[in-house]
Amino acid sequence: MWKYLYNEEFWILKLDVTHLGIQSWLIPLLISLFIRRFTPVNKKILVFVAFSILMEHLTTDHETENLFHENSNSPWYHLLTPFLFLLMSNFFLPYLAKGRYRWLRWALPGAFFLIALPGILDETKFYQFPGLTVGLYCVIGILLTLLYFVYLLNSLTTAYLERLPMFWIASGLLIYLSGNFLLWFSIVVVEYDSSFFSSIYRLNGGFTILLNCFLTIALLVRERTEKREYTYK
Repeated sequence: MWKYLYNEEFWILKLDVTHLGIQSWLIPLLISLFIRRFTPVNKKILVFVAFSILMEHLTTDHETENLFHENSNSPWYHLLTPFLFLLMSNFFLPYLAKGRYRWLRWALPGAFFLIALPGILDETKFYQFPGLTVGLYCVIGILLTLLYFVYLLNSLTTAYLERLPMFWIASGLLIYLSGNFLLWFSIVVVEYDSSFFSSIYRLNGGFTILLNCFLTIALLVRERTEKREYTYK
């Protein structure tokens, strides 16, 4: 049982951007040990980070990545991406889906799950990379981050955006999801080339490091919303 839970390679220090990107998920977790009081946003960050570490472990560890098929880790992406989408969208939907649109908080993740379901149930597609769901995860995530920035501009309630934890979360996810979309594009659309794919994969590792730096800042920032009066001449 222990061999499925412990990934020895994860703890080996390598001067490789891709490997450091995976290890960088530990940064927010380590910083959280020094936080005395967790806000709702802090809890969302830690759940998202913990699930991302679990997903990285299941899809990259030699004992688990091919648990469903000896030559493919794609089943893990079919099963886990809908839950990752739920956690990612939960950062933004409480701000964007209010009033009569409140139902979108569950309808959007529910619709995403229904789109992913055929790939899970199909015996052939289950062992192929879920290009549709991973692509939608990136595109919808980018749209949600952009809509959140529009929400911030329209609300005009904060004088200093850098004091908002959600500003750092949205900024980090926008960069990270853009990198993920580029990786998805190289897998699904561009004709496979090992050197090109490796360069994109390393680039995505750098985006992962940036995301975790931004999430760490979001954990440390104490939110101070200041209502300001704006006058236009």
